[in-house]
Amino acid sequence: MSSATTYESTSTGHMCDMDQCVERSSLSIRNFGRQFYRCQHWSPDSNQACKFFKWLDKNTCPRDCATAPIVHERFMRYKAEAVAARNERDEAHAM
Repeated sequence: MSSATTYESTSTGHMCDMDQCVERSSLSIRNFGRQFYRCQHWSPDSNQACKFFKWLDKNTCPRDCATAPIVHERFMRYKAEAVAARNERDEAHAM
């Protein structure tokens, strides 16, 4: 693999190249919809895991920033409805 496609991660001694990276979309409110590469061995809980990360674009799309709060609000509403339904089911089973 050429050196143009090889990146050194912030993790000690681990080298990432495009074969080890996966493309993802951000789901955070601030960067909703932005595309990025990260190492397939990435793990937020491990100091031994590779921490390679690179945005594929330069700026967040304003349209995605406008829709992110709407999507997040709907997700939270559906999640609350699912919890309420589960609680109702558990209460019905307890009777």
